[in-house]
Amino acid sequence: MSTIPPNFRVSPAKVLVDSLLAGGPLPVVTVEDFKSYWAIHQSLPTNCAIGSRDWLQSQLSPGANLEALTVRYLFVKVLLAVDDFAPWHSGDDLDERVFQVAATFAIDHKNERHPSYTIIDELRKLNEPN
Repeated sequence: MSTIPPNFRVSPAKVLVDSLLAGGPLPVVTVEDFKSYWAIHQSLPTNCAIGSRDWLQSQLSPGANLEALTVRYLFVKVLLAVDDFAPWHSGDDLDERVFQVAATFAIDHKNERHPSYTIIDELRKLNEPN
């Protein structure tokens, strides 16, 4: 039997992914952090990675959940190529409502579509008359 080294640390990303796969919630993030995270990534040259987790964390509010921000960011990036998302973006420029929805939407684990489509569903609801 192998032992776990005393300095072993489980990746926060793995913890989040395992939780999501088990049907857990995607943590909500602040709209301001999502906007900042989006802006940082949009300002990077293509194929350029952020060099330091600490630097990225310093650009956000204290305690911002980088893993949840990353998942939420990727869900929106996937949508940029989806025609149904066209009303809410121009290239990488997002409608203000996208930031609100992307930061707070809940994953419906019973839905057979990609979780990104929940963002479109929520945006459509915002456009419906009350």
